[in-house]
Amino acid sequence: MRWQLWREIKEQGYPGTNRMVIRYIARLRVVGDELSQTPAINSANGKSTVFKTPSTRRVAWWLLQSPEDLKPEQREFLEQFINLCPEAHKIQELGRKFRAMIRERLESNFDDWMKAGQESGIKELENFVKGIKQDRAAVKAALKFEWSQGQVEGQVNRLKMLKRQMYGRAKFDLLRARVLHRV
Repeated sequence: MRWQLWREIKEQGYPGTNRMVIRYIARLRVVGDELSQTPAINSANGKSTVFKTPSTRRVAWWLLQSPEDLKPEQREFLEQFINLCPEAHKIQELGRKFRAMIRERLESNFDDWMKAGQESGIKELENFVKGIKQDRAAVKAALKFEWSQGQVEGQVNRLKMLKRQMYGRAKFDLLRARVLHRV
C-alpha cells in the first residue's frame, strides 16, 4: 500500500523518498488511533454523545453497580456494551448476585452461585470459581460468621513493618518493647 501511495504521489511531483512517506503514514496511524479512543454513543433520545473510553476496570465496576447508582451516560454505555457483548449480561447478572451474597452473608446461595458460575461458559468466571473452590471452607465460613481475621492480620502487618524498620540495628528486646509499648 505505501509503495503504491509513494508511486502515485511521485508521479504528481513529490520530491521525497519512500522512507518519508512511511514515517508520515505511521504518524497518521497514531493520530487516527487517538481519535478512535473517543467514540460516540447514541443515547435513547437520539443524540450522539462523545466521551473518553472507560478503562476495563471501570466498566467491570459499573457492571457490578445497581443501575440507580450509575450516571445516565454510564447506564447508556452499559446498555450498548451489553448489546454488543452478550456475555457481559451474564457476567453482570452473576457479579451482582455474588456481590449481594457477600454483602448480605447468604451462605445458602453459595452452592447455586458456584454451579451457575462454573456452567457460565465464560473462562475467566470459571477460573474464579475454581479458585474459590480451592478455599471453599474459608469462603463459606466468611459467609456464615460475622467475625474476621482483620485485626490479627493488621497486627501481623504492623509487626513485620517494625521488624523491617529495625533490621540489623537492634536486638529482640528492643523489638519486643516497641511491639508491647507502641514506642
